[in-house]
Amino acid sequence: VSCVALQLCAKMRKKLILRLFLLLISCVFSCRAQLSTCTGVSRVQFFSYGTSAGDSALPQENDATSDIMDLSEPIQFYNQYRTSIMVSDSGLTLIDESGNSYAYVVPFGGDVDISGGGSIFYREATDVATLNEIQNILMIYDPLWDIIDLTSAFIATWIDVGYFDSHNELTNTYQCVVGTDGHRSFSLFLYEDIQWTTGDDDGGTDGLGGYPAIAGFIDAGRDCFLLPYSGRDSVTNLRCSSNLAEDSVLPTDGMWLYRIDGPMITDEP
Repeated sequence: VSCVALQLCAKMRKKLILRLFLLLISCVFSCRAQLSTCTGVSRVQFFSYGTSAGDSALPQENDATSDIMDLSEPIQFYNQYRTSIMVSDSGLTLIDESGNSYAYVVPFGGDVDISGGGSIFYREATDVATLNEIQNILMIYDPLWDIIDLTSAFIATWIDVGYFDSHNELTNTYQCVVGTDGHRSFSLFLYEDIQWTTGDDDGGTDGLGGYPAIAGFIDAGRDCFLLPYSGRDSVTNLRCSSNLAEDSVLPTDGMWLYRIDGPMITDEP
């Protein structure tokens, strides 16, 4: 092989390495750009919340809970009618008429602590305007949701909530809706941001690591259904993904919709 050929091969190799390097850099910046566009569901897109919307609020303390409240419309959940509800900093507890059967709707089952800041709002909505707004959103994502003619929706909203022990340097913001027509029921989770995954008592350090939060549905002592990423550090990805159709006319990142009235949780209407 001539010296000229060897020199040509060396130049070509250098050019190839340079091109691969530039391609790698381009991919890195492209991936970063894609990640930065994942904003979840902005709180301005949440269903109305706060005192101006007629919400009640949990006290700003650790392990905050509401009183048990009767529902104007029973919610069928895990194939059983639930007639009352309680709100805690980790989710919703639905209770049957006997008071002996409990089931849980858990949008983010981490060790939420609002003693250092943040707010948790809740209400049962029965007004036509709110119910129509929710119904329209369901129909946009899948027309088959017209099988539910809403008569009641319970809305709970977590705004800038921190983690135990009274930390608020990282905060999470999300909303949970449980709706029913008296027979068929659904639950919708909306995530704006999840910055922390774990409280101090769960082995977390600076809000991460340890035993991360779960999200999903639990029929105490019988069954549970967990969303993807539950119990993993990647639970923060709930705001960047969805179980809704990717070809929807609206963005879906941060939206999770399930039918919950049957014996099993499903994402089919």
